[in-house]
Amino acid sequence: MACNAYTIAGLVNDCARSKGGIKNVYIANYEDVVSVSVGTEGDKEKITAITMKDSAKFKKYYFRPNTSSHSDALTRDDANGVNYVTSTLSLVFTRQDTLKRIEMTALCVNDLAIIVEDANGFVTYLTKDAPATATEAAGDTGTAAGDGNKYTITLSADNETFPYEVTAEALAAVI
Repeated sequence: MACNAYTIAGLVNDCARSKGGIKNVYIANYEDVVSVSVGTEGDKEKITAITMKDSAKFKKYYFRPNTSSHSDALTRDDANGVNYVTSTLSLVFTRQDTLKRIEMTALCVNDLAIIVEDANGFVTYLTKDAPATATEAAGDTGTAAGDGNKYTITLSADNETFPYEVTAEALAAVI
């Protein structure tokens, strides 16, 4: 019996420009997300709605360009029946201060829901199947005047598949 839920369809040559980096990151407490809906027709395989508790919203996190990244990695082990994708988000916040220290602590101890918009405007939901948690965090003053003074945090989540795209309407409703 085949386990394929997806059919190979091929891809056409894509001549669109593509650049690396993250444009925006939105984070909420995972427990504030009531449900996530995936479309079936025109928005098939896209998140078309995110329902939040009461007046909860995702919070926008600002960081300097060319400092932060998002990556996804498949882990597959047929012998053990393991197949999942780990989404990793690395954020760098420049200049240490008390407000950032407090926010870093909150990000380190809470289960998180995360939406990322890359530099090309592609918006994905990193935490459809499980919350993200902090896996690393550090503060660094640097050594020389030209070194960065910053906080860095790495957040990770394991999901059944690569992150789903979020429609503009779904994003607008939660930020």
